[in-house]
Amino acid sequence: MNSDNALLIDMVRKLCKELSQTQMDATDGGSMSREHLWQKVEDFGLPYFMLPADAGGFDGGWATAAKLFQLFGEYALPLPVGETMIARHYMHRAQSLSPQELPKLEEVPISLAHCSDAIITLNGDVPLLSGALRNAAWTPQSNLLVSATIGDRSVLALLARDQLVTRSVCEVDTFRNTAAEPRAHLRWRRLPLTALWHMPTFTNLMTAGALLRSAQMSGAMQSILSRSINYALERKQFGRAIGKFQVIQHDLARLAEQVAAAQCAALSAARAADTEGGTEAAEFEIAAAKLRTNIAVAPATTIAHQVHGAIGFTLEHPLHQFTQRLFAWRSDFGNDRYWALTLGNSLRQLSGVDLWPFLTARSDRQVVARQAGDGDEDGTAGNSVNGSESRAHPSVG
Repeated sequence: MNSDNALLIDMVRKLCKELSQTQMDATDGGSMSREHLWQKVEDFGLPYFMLPADAGGFDGGWATAAKLFQLFGEYALPLPVGETMIARHYMHRAQSLSPQELPKLEEVPISLAHCSDAIITLNGDVPLLSGALRNAAWTPQSNLLVSATIGDRSVLALLARDQLVTRSVCEVDTFRNTAAEPRAHLRWRRLPLTALWHMPTFTNLMTAGALLRSAQMSGAMQSILSRSINYALERKQFGRAIGKFQVIQHDLARLAEQVAAAQCAALSAARAADTEGGTEAAEFEIAAAKLRTNIAVAPATTIAHQVHGAIGFTLEHPLHQFTQRLFAWRSDFGNDRYWALTLGNSLRQLSGVDLWPFLTARSDRQVVARQAGDGDEDGTAGNSVNGSESRAHPSVG
């Protein structure tokens, strides 16, 4: 990791720690307001990380962005920071290819979704969207960037959060997932669009969202591993720390195995997104990463709660903030079945003799790109997982 990226990761880590320890303001309805937390994110400039420097961004690639996504999961941030980073990246890319001027929007979070049954009609010059979404993250508390395929064309549509509560054109069924994050089922009937872009190449925000969740989940697993190790060294039974018992050491080794596998899969997928030219081109690696991190959820959370014992199930203990997110996130942007089918269909298109060259050619391109970066592990091709660094576990308020 070069010095600039090391400094960036360290600064974002400090910001995440501050945000995780900040108490959210209670509103009259009993829900929690995150607006003052989001302003800290905007002031830092994180939502613009993946934009080019001439657009006020950091020229960040997917590999470095994945490290930030891991931090968001590691500190259980109750904010859609990663979604907004990706959304503004895609919006800038769409804007650079379109003469349409992007409407000026307030600095609010933007969530992501892919609509598989979208229909676009026109009312004069105004595009109208009809379709439905299930389990849309952070909706309707944020704006929503939706990808869709209309005929043989890919489009991106931006929906302002005020539109998402307009009952005459949008049916909204709001709820919260197991981690108390806002979600919604949506159905639109001729919803006027804030902005619509026709994309020259296939665009699917489901794939980008899966990469985000894979990295976040691997970060959350790193946190429960650190917490489990620390607790095992602190908790004493029969006059000894429970971490001195071989059975506990064995369990922690199995947990570390799952964490390492998830982190390697997520960062490998991020490097592929940089090398192959975007998340859509790296769908194979992202499908494998999301499926692998999903598979790791059950054993990782089981071991963590077994090590912590009864205290890990209490609301006062912060462990649930990570384990509940892991169970919720594994269904976001495609569950196990969705990505297993995607992965299987990709392999079915290859004959037996083509499979090995297909796999090695993609990994070779990552190696070449990494070598072209003169050893810069955070360059175009990304680098190793941050879970290998020795550090104390983060605290969560």
